[in-house]
Amino acid sequence: MSANTKASATELYTSTEDPLMATSTISNKPGTSRPAQTTSAASPPPPCSGDYYDVDDECDRVTERTTQGQKPSELSRCDYKPCTHLQRTCIDSRPQHCFCPGMTPGNVPPDPPTFVTAADVRGHAVVVTWCAPYSAVQEYWLQLQQETEPFRKNQSLSPISRQCVFSGLKTSSRYKACVTARNSAGSSSTTCVGFQTEVGPELYIYSLAALSGSLLLTACILSVCLWKQRRSKQPAVESAHLTGLISIPNPAFSCSEERQTSPSKIFKI
Repeated sequence: MSANTKASATELYTSTEDPLMATSTISNKPGTSRPAQTTSAASPPPPCSGDYYDVDDECDRVTERTTQGQKPSELSRCDYKPCTHLQRTCIDSRPQHCFCPGMTPGNVPPDPPTFVTAADVRGHAVVVTWCAPYSAVQEYWLQLQQETEPFRKNQSLSPISRQCVFSGLKTSSRYKACVTARNSAGSSSTTCVGFQTEVGPELYIYSLAALSGSLLLTACILSVCLWKQRRSKQPAVESAHLTGLISIPNPAFSCSEERQTSPSKIFKI
């Protein structure tokens, strides 16, 4: 192959090549100097996808990590358990170079708490638990209300709380506990759960006291009845002066005049 043919082939390859992908142009013509290679500009980092915008500046953080050589696909999920009590928020876990998929930013009202349950229900206390939403939360607002009476308790808790203990409740009563998530953008919808407190120990004590009193009263009544029945079966003791109209005087205590009287006069009617 001649030199002219090689030059034509080289020029044809250079003209058909994508200009963005071309890195250099080499001429095989004789008598020409070899130009310096020119490199194309680095491609911009890929834009942030919806999986990495858990907070406002998450795109900036992902871009910074991407420019440092770490791809967004290489990021791991944050060790975040939404149902664990005193678990720090996912926003606080960002320094660990992780992400929380689906986390809404702080300029959007949060989603409602999930899995609200009434655990460890007792006579005078209850433990209300819940799971945090995948949203930026600044506080939790709890309400407790008795169904039959206008009894209400309100309490505000930190965003790391996942449970609350309500005490001073009435035994054998129906209550309703509600949890609401809040941030600077607004409040979420309320999630509620109903429960009934157990029977307190006072009822058992009062029942035992009433039963003991009833047994004692019954024993007293039976004792009186038995005593009267036994007394009615005993023979009556008659007096010596009420044995009849005939009286027989004792000779030992009779006077001398009565001793001289005949025996026929002793019996008198």
